[in-house]
Amino acid sequence: MKKTLFAALLTCVLVSCAPTVTFTPQATVAQIPATETLSPPPTFTPPPFIAFPTLPDLPPITVTPMQTPLPAVLPKFSWDGYVLTFIKDGDLYFQDGNNQPVKLTHVGEKSYYGNISDDSKKIFFSRNDGNNYSINSDGTQEQVVISKEWRSSLKTTRFLGFIPHTHLLLVEALFCESEEWGSPCSVSLFIADADTGDIRKLTDAGLAYQNNHIDKNIAPSPDGTMIAVGTTEGTDIFSVDGELIRENILPYKPFLENSLLPSIFWLPDSSGILIAIPDRSLTASPISVPPTAFGVIRSPAIS
Repeated sequence: MKKTLFAALLTCVLVSCAPTVTFTPQATVAQIPATETLSPPPTFTPPPFIAFPTLPDLPPITVTPMQTPLPAVLPKFSWDGYVLTFIKDGDLYFQDGNNQPVKLTHVGEKSYYGNISDDSKKIFFSRNDGNNYSINSDGTQEQVVISKEWRSSLKTTRFLGFIPHTHLLLVEALFCESEEWGSPCSVSLFIADADTGDIRKLTDAGLAYQNNHIDKNIAPSPDGTMIAVGTTEGTDIFSVDGELIRENILPYKPFLENSLLPSIFWLPDSSGILIAIPDRSLTASPISVPPTAFGVIRSPAIS
């Protein structure tokens, strides 16, 4: 019995004291034949380095406070010596200097585009009904001067302003064969009397307008007695009564398609005009826009 117990104890000791063995299965590695070679890995090329210039250090900004503080209420602009018209709530107003504005229109279609005569006595304006009106600056004598029926009888009309020192309105009617930019148009000039509403033709001027151009070829004299008209052929001067005073001053044949008309400027005393035309000898390119040079000719208004 002692031998049996000793054998059992020895077996227990051997089992408990034996080291723990962990079995890890091995992976099977395929052998690469000697005739095969591995491709090299792709070459990585870094992007080019972008070098930014080094900016110099900016000097510090010194802020100097104002020595004189702004007033709590800014001074008002003085209207003394000025006249103006403006639209408020669809009605036309006139203001003379620092006086209170005068409401000129009270009923009817919305008003817009007020223009004032030299003596500040007559206002020319339009309404949404298509008519053009005149009214005194005190709000009296409102009347239609240029009716929509008269305007519709012509193709296109433009208002060129009051003739100086008068209540006469210079109006041009345009007759354009083409709507192409810069194409020439025939012009008829009319004078509308803002006091009476009468309209009369001054002259058929010929080719005196270019589509989509702002020209200075039609100019009343500063004293209000004459009107100079530049065309594609020359310059004429008319009295406001329609009498031809001078004809074909400086015959002119345009050579630039984009500049067909001369520019006209009156001398301050109305004794003569300055005529500016593109100068072929000074223009660098025949298609320059605008012409690079002009020749200026002075001519007396009355020969």
